[in-house]
Amino acid sequence: QGSRDHRAPPMADFDKSCVDVAELDEAEIRRVCAALGLGEVLSSQKLTNGGCAANYIVRLSAANDGAAEAIVLKACVAESAARAEELAVLQYKVLAALAKHGAAAPAPKSSLTAACVGTRGQAGHAMAMELLGGEAGNRLLRSGEADAPAVFGAIGRALAAAHAVPAPDGLPDVGAAGSDYIERYVRCAAPLEAHVGTVWRADESTGFVAWAFAAGRLDTARAVLADASLPRGLLHGDPYADNVLLDLETSQAALVDWEDSCIGPLAFDLACAAAGGCFSTADDTAAADVFPPPATLNAAALGSLLACYAAARGGFGKAEAEALVDLTLCNALACALYRFYQFHTVDANAPAEAKRSYREMHAICLALEAPAVAAQMREIAGAAAANLGQSPNLKRGRGCERRRLLRIANLAESPNPPEAGD
Repeated sequence: QGSRDHRAPPMADFDKSCVDVAELDEAEIRRVCAALGLGEVLSSQKLTNGGCAANYIVRLSAANDGAAEAIVLKACVAESAARAEELAVLQYKVLAALAKHGAAAPAPKSSLTAACVGTRGQAGHAMAMELLGGEAGNRLLRSGEADAPAVFGAIGRALAAAHAVPAPDGLPDVGAAGSDYIERYVRCAAPLEAHVGTVWRADESTGFVAWAFAAGRLDTARAVLADASLPRGLLHGDPYADNVLLDLETSQAALVDWEDSCIGPLAFDLACAAAGGCFSTADDTAAADVFPPPATLNAAALGSLLACYAAARGGFGKAEAEALVDLTLCNALACALYRFYQFHTVDANAPAEAKRSYREMHAICLALEAPAVAAQMREIAGAAAANLGQSPNLKRGRGCERRRLLRIANLAESPNPPEAGD
């Protein structure tokens, strides 16, 4: 595995563009920008997006001197217009709070949000934000310009900065009594178990549904989110590598796509990042009714994520280290269920790549249920908790052990435009 572990694309990095959910035509983009109080639209360019938003770079003329300004217009889409509005307003509130406290994230460009309609008639809700420079982490991993420890070290530092920001009012708490976090993630009515035999058929041909609902897996996932011993606060909720931008000139990282933000155990963000990129696997060509081979843990990437986070935050406790395996299982299970539900039930005609994408996260769950992998992960987390005195440095890499792996400043410059994750 050696060098491949450092260069392998994240497990969760299937091409989200194959499931683009919405398009806004030029007239709708102009109308929405006017409703947001922005300048005249000069041009627009769609960014790669996935299952919950359409993202555009929009170039505007300034009101006074006519100088062009580029912003990002995000149109949130959901199962209802009300839910889409909730996502847009939530994102505005979180980005405003992050900007106020200097955390690395795009600042809102308007205090307003606006209803919008996609070309296929989908009801959505839009908000505008700053266009940041940089390259999406998944692109850097895919191209080989960066290795996983460098990218995930940057994610760790960015998460530590975000976790220092007080959560704005109105965010859902994933650990609150009666929380339907997993159902909201999957986009299926709560509780999931009530729909076994209808939405979730235990006799479906892949065997995944029967596995997912067995052995108390959902109960374990809900319990760890509610663990009162874990430090809690503002979460990004989806810090996969495609949701971090690395600026190759300044060596800074910023988190984008905050529509899953919430309140919960701070370590859950680390678990999500781990599920999204600290595992790799061989090509999965098995038949759909054969479980995927368990994923392989990229220990260097996980170690960098946790060590840089712990040093930047100034705290990462033993309880968090112990809970990390179950928290990662929680996210991987929820993501696998979401992908299976969306691309097998909601959209039965989804592309084959989307239909098989749940297997990536299933493979991570299978790996984490192996005692040896769980023990290795706890050992890495424990080491991060025990080495809080070391401070991460991009050029020296002192807090993250491997100097070579953490030199983001040495990444090759790229002319590619920034990429939005969701």
